[in-house]
Amino acid sequence: MFKIRSIIPSLLTEEQKLLQESFSNFVEREITPNVNKWYFQDRQVDKNLYKKMGDQGFLCVWADPKYGGAGLGFMESWLLANELYRRGCGSIEPYLHSDIIAPYFRNFGSQELNDRFMPDFVKGDKILAVAMTEPDYGSDVGSTCTSAVKDGDDYIVNGSKIFISNGIIADVFLTLVRTDPDPALKHKGLSLLVIDATESSGVGRKKLEKIGGHFLDLAEISFDNVRVPRKNLLGEEGRGFAYVMKGLQQERLLAASGWQSFAEHALQEGIKYAKQRKVFGQSLSRFQNTEFKLAEVACRLVAGRSMIDNLVLAHCRGEDVSFEVACAKMYTCDYVKEAVDVCLQVHGGYGYMTEFPIARMCMDVRAASISAGSSEVMKIIVSRELFTEPKA
Repeated sequence: MFKIRSIIPSLLTEEQKLLQESFSNFVEREITPNVNKWYFQDRQVDKNLYKKMGDQGFLCVWADPKYGGAGLGFMESWLLANELYRRGCGSIEPYLHSDIIAPYFRNFGSQELNDRFMPDFVKGDKILAVAMTEPDYGSDVGSTCTSAVKDGDDYIVNGSKIFISNGIIADVFLTLVRTDPDPALKHKGLSLLVIDATESSGVGRKKLEKIGGHFLDLAEISFDNVRVPRKNLLGEEGRGFAYVMKGLQQERLLAASGWQSFAEHALQEGIKYAKQRKVFGQSLSRFQNTEFKLAEVACRLVAGRSMIDNLVLAHCRGEDVSFEVACAKMYTCDYVKEAVDVCLQVHGGYGYMTEFPIARMCMDVRAASISAGSSEVMKIIVSRELFTEPKA
């Protein structure tokens, strides 16, 4: 079967290859048999999946060994996250817990916060969600109005969040709140609070129904006079927005690279079906229109793979490639929709049937250019860089 060539496999150590193989076997054993049940019946993954991953050492692999982690790097995290997209299961997102939210604790949290929470995150005993987006403000996080008012040794939190991934199964919410009500402060009045729903009352959840991505539960979260200990402040008060911005490069890179692999899987499905389907006495793959359509998809994906591979390696080296990652997110997440659509069209009527993986992928792919920063937001980031004078 044709595959888009990547330079990364040739650069992996034997230990990294073994980790990738071990997780691939885990997916085959624990996830693949449950795909249709979780997607079409339960419309969310079994919460026990996180515990099983934790038991096998597949959560927060970068975490300090004293918390049960393996002390590995981003490459290992990327290999695990990429495996699910590579199999067309991109909306199963344990990497959201492991590699987007949990690193905030390592990077900005106190020793006490890490000691208290990280062992549970590594073991999968507590699942994370990040509560940032609000119903009235969307990507304009600077206008966040969920309030956190000091009351003795606590904060009292009131407000609501929407489109929260893992919102139903999560135990702990890393929540962007306004700790200073002065509207003039805007971004500088925001902080990050760790809200443990297993220990706090007043946290409400409403499951949201989506058009796709049914492995991942999405929720609206309400906070009604939720009392949160002030020691649950992540980092410094008023630095919440700055912390969020520092985490976006990794989040968007994981999204862009994941959807790239997702599109490559769609291409494989399209090729496989075209080769086996007979039309007018010959294989569908022998028709020039089919050949050319899939050739166009392949060319765009070859370009995307080159971009993604280089950015993954640059991020592993600790480089600031936020501009390039925004470009990659915009390019990959827009084109993956077209790639999946072409491959569904190759399937004809069968592509519209949910028993075929390409149908599920078609339902999932619309989220690509919305999640982790919409394509419109990426264009703003890219255009600002184009017209900003370089520092002397």
